Amino acid sequence: MQAESRCDNEMDLGYLLNMPIKILLLENIHPCAREALIDHGFQVDVEKSALSDNQLNLVLPKYQVLGIR
Repeated sequence: MQAESRCDNEMDLGYLLNMPIKILLLENIHPCAREALIDHGFQVDVEKSALSDNQLNLVLPKYQVLGIR
């Protein structure tokens, strides 16, 4: 009896490779960090300060990554 490969049960997530990764950087992250991420193909938005709980609840669903200083 052959053991089932772990990969046999995994979903094909290859479609995610074609989706842009959106990053939100908070609290005055250095501009070089933003440029480096953009150079690697990420979509980056920057906020100079922290966001309130309500603001975070509104904007976080639009992003896959949150960077905080």
